[in-house]
Amino acid sequence: MVLYRSPELFITDRLFVVRRGPRARYAVAELKNVHVVCAEIRRGGRAVGRYVGALAMLLIIVAVLLDSPVALALALMALGGAAAVGSLASRTHRRTWELRARHRNAEICLFASSDEIKFGQVKRAMVRAIEASERP
Repeated sequence: MVLYRSPELFITDRLFVVRRGPRARYAVAELKNVHVVCAEIRRGGRAVGRYVGALAMLLIIVAVLLDSPVALALALMALGGAAAVGSLASRTHRRTWELRARHRNAEICLFASSDEIKFGQVKRAMVRAIEASERP
């Protein structure tokens, strides 16, 4: 019985087949401890804020040494911009869900996605496949 079909995966009551990337084929009965792992992946915003902030501080030092109010005002604006960029960039993140299992004494990732709906469909299909494989 087919439980899920897509270009990436094919799940039946007996098999879990990965069609894209490193292709793999697992017997559902051999998969143990199937579980979900959720991770937030942050994009590299922290480094951007730090570099821009360091540059702005350098500009402030140069402006003070030059005794120029215009240069000091520009440096302070750059420092404020760096704070804003760092704050906004560090907030951008996405969640990635992974469906993991133990297969022949090795921890494997069966499926990973940041698409919550698709991941939910795959997870439900896997739950049904496990239930079907456990029935006598």
